[in-house]
Amino acid sequence: MLDFITRHQRSLSERYFFFKLRDLRKTSSTRKINQMSKHLPTTLSVIKIVKENYRTVTLTFANQLGIIRPGQFVMLWLPSVNEKPVSVAYADEKTIELTVSAVGPWSKAIQKIKKGDKLGLRGPFGNTFKLSGKHIILVGGGFGIAPLHFFATLTQQHKIKTDCIIGARNKKELLYVNKLKKLTNLYITTDDGSVGDKSYTTDKLAELLNQNHYSQIYSCGPEIMMRKVAELAKQAKTPSQLSLERYMKCGFGICGSCCLDDSGSRVCTDGTVYSGEKVLKESEFGRSHRDSSGRKV
Repeated sequence: MLDFITRHQRSLSERYFFFKLRDLRKTSSTRKINQMSKHLPTTLSVIKIVKENYRTVTLTFANQLGIIRPGQFVMLWLPSVNEKPVSVAYADEKTIELTVSAVGPWSKAIQKIKKGDKLGLRGPFGNTFKLSGKHIILVGGGFGIAPLHFFATLTQQHKIKTDCIIGARNKKELLYVNKLKKLTNLYITTDDGSVGDKSYTTDKLAELLNQNHYSQIYSCGPEIMMRKVAELAKQAKTPSQLSLERYMKCGFGICGSCCLDDSGSRVCTDGTVYSGEKVLKESEFGRSHRDSSGRKV
């Protein structure tokens, strides 16, 4: 059965590229390059590696992918291992930074990458966080802190007052603490109280919502956390934007692996950023997701 699914997915991808190429024959040469380039891997060398914590690294590449905005992701291909979606932790016209934590076989293999090694990048894919208002708050949990760091660099450029809550199980799991202190008014929570408040990010958010009027709430992290963020935002009548994570195989809307059950929305193209109002209508949000075989877990 799994072999059939794999062959079927390959067939879908082949048909996609056939029709894509057919359509591109009708366009100018420049548009052909622009439209196809992000769907095909660009081989780039790692020019810098930063150890963020005991199981997380940030890889820096020269930016040959063009304009990348906060909230977007790339597909990162490690030859002979696998390809996975990774949220962009920072990008400008010169460099791209991708932060990866060791969780499974692919991400653990990434930890062994050395400066000068070559990887394949496709993208950027997905939509972006939309900047809105004069006083906003970011809520990041675990690995979701990385893309919010990218967004915080944008809010600083626009001189927007930005509060930020980040949380993790303990001190050694936290990411981007020093960088976010320079960019935002930072609050830290940990489950064990090893640093910051001994509480959850959503506890701190509830407290701050009682003290401040925010124009917008932005969040990325564990979905159970983001569901609570969306609920608190709704209660406070504050708009929210959440970046969802789903299993992805293609990154550009053809395989269907990342579709939300109720609406059929493709997270890789319609998201990854959704309004809290929309995702609260999705029955699976914060409750379940699908694995690589499509099984609900």
